[in-house]
Amino acid sequence: MSVQYKNKARQSQFRRKKRRFYYLCTDKQSIPIILSAILAMVLVLNRLLPCLLCLLTACAPSPRQVIFDTDWWTDVDDVCAVRALLQAEREGKVAVEGICLSAVDSLSVASLSSFLDYEGRKGVFLGADKAASDYSGTPSWHGVLAEGHPQREANTLDDVEDAATFYRTILAKAKKPLDIIAVGYPNALALLLQSGPDAISPLSGE
Repeated sequence: MSVQYKNKARQSQFRRKKRRFYYLCTDKQSIPIILSAILAMVLVLNRLLPCLLCLLTACAPSPRQVIFDTDWWTDVDDVCAVRALLQAEREGKVAVEGICLSAVDSLSVASLSSFLDYEGRKGVFLGADKAASDYSGTPSWHGVLAEGHPQREANTLDDVEDAATFYRTILAKAKKPLDIIAVGYPNALALLLQSGPDAISPLSGE
């Protein structure tokens, strides 16, 4: 059988199907059947769509809850790290539950709070090892941030929680495991590990 003959046979078969479909659509007796079929399809889709949406939502990865622990001191690498963290949060990759300072001076809280406000991230739960002030000097960029963007939610150490309370509060409320990202000194985490049962949680920090 030649290729040309096969093509003609296919075209003839297609025209016959097209005519049958046309007669079916124009036949008055067939219209109620077609409408019933369309209605049944709409009803089925109406039932399936919510299930499909729920399935897609369940399969979508949820952001990882994180606590960020930083010394926020010396070089401005901590600023870059916090900016990268906030960008990841904007992209839905993480959810920042709080930021803890493991080193402090008179402008640490004000500079961090100013930076968070500048980045458009209000309401971040802040904590600090309030005794970790035995570091020499005050980084110049602390003053630049604090003075350059005075619209902030916290100004001094009195406006944030101590490290142990900070950690225990977040961990006690957590519904699932979360990640702690520590880029500074380990002293704030040490305070958590040394903490005992209290009004926040019956568990120890260990």
